[in-house]
Amino acid sequence: MKNIVNPIPSTIDELKQNTGSFKTKSEQIEYLAEIKYVFQRDMSQDKNIENCDLDDAIQDLKKKLEHPERVDIEQIRSIYKKLSEVRDTINSNKKDPEYYSSDKKKMIKYAEKEINNLGGKPEKWIEYPLVTNITDYNDIKRSMKEEGRLNEWVEWMLSNVEPTEKEHIGIKEILVWSYNDSVLRQAKLDCIEQDKEYYELLWNALNLDDKFVEHLKRQLKKEDVIVSR
Repeated sequence: MKNIVNPIPSTIDELKQNTGSFKTKSEQIEYLAEIKYVFQRDMSQDKNIENCDLDDAIQDLKKKLEHPERVDIEQIRSIYKKLSEVRDTINSNKKDPEYYSSDKKKMIKYAEKEINNLGGKPEKWIEYPLVTNITDYNDIKRSMKEEGRLNEWVEWMLSNVEPTEKEHIGIKEILVWSYNDSVLRQAKLDCIEQDKEYYELLWNALNLDDKFVEHLKRQLKKEDVIVSR
């Protein structure tokens, strides 16, 4: 997959160009689905962010004024600055009611259309459970073995991890691993569809330690399975 300079496009032309950077239809569908989610989330937040920010600032000021003896001039200046910024944003949006949302709507519609043209959304975004440490692996290992999918699951994980950097602890050099972009996107979409938080999972998936990867390799050696990398 070609590296994308601006993964979150600002125009439909950029979205088309980014989508074309992916070689397979499944990767294109995953990217379009992620972009659709990003813009839908942004539009939802745009509706609430001004009122939320203003309410937060007002409540903050109210609490401070309840105990004037504890308030210093710098706190008042900070709150005033926040209120001013919210006011300026509201005034700016009144001049431009759409406030960039029209472009987002167009890209959402384009993404939906292209997903259908490419064959539609898959039944499930990610093929196997995604684990990021030995403890979680051991928790799922038995059920995967009973299903007869243990080896293919481990092979799938190993074929989708890649070294990202090296950490130095004293004179010892330790590799840090990460799941590739495709698996990270699949995991994110799977969480979104199930209405689950995904930030912690993605963070852990980006920071796999060498012990975990070596543990997976040992599991395959036990079964005499060779992983093609």
